[in-house]
Amino acid sequence: MLIFTFFHPHGRVLWLPFVWNGVFLTTNLKQIFDLQYHAFCSRFFLADEMKRIHSEHLSIVSDVDFYRLQEFGIREEYKKGEQIFKQGDFGCHVYLIISGKCDVIVDEQLTYQVGEGNFLAEVGLHAGVKIRDEIQYSCSVKPTSDVVLIKFHRATLIKLMSRLPSLDTSLTSILSWDVVNKLKTQRQLITKGVIDNEKLSVSSWHRARHNQNKDRYKNLLTPLVRGNLLASKTKIAISNYR
Repeated sequence: MLIFTFFHPHGRVLWLPFVWNGVFLTTNLKQIFDLQYHAFCSRFFLADEMKRIHSEHLSIVSDVDFYRLQEFGIREEYKKGEQIFKQGDFGCHVYLIISGKCDVIVDEQLTYQVGEGNFLAEVGLHAGVKIRDEIQYSCSVKPTSDVVLIKFHRATLIKLMSRLPSLDTSLTSILSWDVVNKLKTQRQLITKGVIDNEKLSVSSWHRARHNQNKDRYKNLLTPLVRGNLLASKTKIAISNYR
């Protein structure tokens, strides 16, 4: 098209279509280069540890999207017994556990355990409630072994998801399954004897879980109401979450 509009049969250059075709060509070449660059990086420059996490826990995310995602993460390490975050504190980060295990504690009661491939502080994202501000933590998280995490700033993660629809869809699915998986493993605490029924700690465990659910919902609503962000789309997402 560039050749045709420049060497037009009428004997003059058709500058308007020539310029527009140049713009389209440049834009598409940039997109192709960007995709190929990230595909190359994901194949040759992604750490083996991250390749394993992608393969075993986030395989639904494409190679290119996963490489872009991990580019925005910050690696952190915690020793056994250190506090990752505390119930009642405010934070604006979402965590992905790369290795190790953690106890999730509400009102000094162990409610469930998380490990490799699980997310922390991702509340609401699986239902489309995309709050960029700080959210109050409804639990405390303590490692039961040495733990490696990837930390994402909530606003940055949401911006990346809105810019990459394919990542938004796949990551939302993963976060939804992660929530279901946590709910399933909660019950295993009793069957494995971690929560001792004979010591009547099961009732306090149920109470802690109930309080955690209420706190999560309150902690989602608070920044939305404070920031007057209850648009119709957000209301639907909140309803889905509830």
